[in-house]
Amino acid sequence: MHVCFLITFSEPEYILKVPRTNFFPQPNVDAAVVTFKLKQAAGYPPVACTQSFFSMVNSAFNGKRKMLRKSLQHICPSNEIERALVDIGLRATSRPEELTLDDFVKLHNLVVHV
Repeated sequence: MHVCFLITFSEPEYILKVPRTNFFPQPNVDAAVVTFKLKQAAGYPPVACTQSFFSMVNSAFNGKRKMLRKSLQHICPSNEIERALVDIGLRATSRPEELTLDDFVKLHNLVVHV
């Protein structure tokens, strides 16, 4: 799942530092191990089905640099996705990294029929 969604719906917890000397080639920064604990459902977006929302977002970001009309075509036809994007004020050729959380909620509520 995309990092911004992990941060929005979970609480990160620092576990331990991983020094840069543990990697080859050695990066210019140290790393860390973190866990993410999901927040309670009350903090989730106002969608009909949380599971289908997260599934849609995951599908959107699985297709690296793909337009949403392609990466979400298994949910509904591309022309419906394009129409929904335009209806919420976005370009029909939008890519997932261009949408806000609110945009994804609106898109989900238009194209996913639960």
